[in-house]
Amino acid sequence: MERPDPTGGSERSRWGKPARGKAEPESAPSPSVTMAPAMTRGQRWQFRGLVLTWVGVTGFFWHWWLSSGHVGTPVLFVAVSLSFLYIATLLPSFYMFYVGQMR
Repeated sequence: MERPDPTGGSERSRWGKPARGKAEPESAPSPSVTMAPAMTRGQRWQFRGLVLTWVGVTGFFWHWWLSSGHVGTPVLFVAVSLSFLYIATLLPSFYMFYVGQMR
């Protein structure tokens, strides 16, 4: 009488190794991956123009915001400035960086 397969009839044991006496099947060659630009040359220039415009607008905003006329309560000014820094400067900066790195 033949002993039942402890793996439940599958070719692999529960640890992902080939079952005893079973040969590892040959794997197919993996396809090659090529990097292609996500933007055309014209789109790249438009993106650069958008980034420069955004940097200029952000710089103007911070120059305007940090003028002394906006400080009422210093603690609240710092809290609101930190939230503006995160929402209006850091998040868009990360977005622009990663869009520029797309391939």
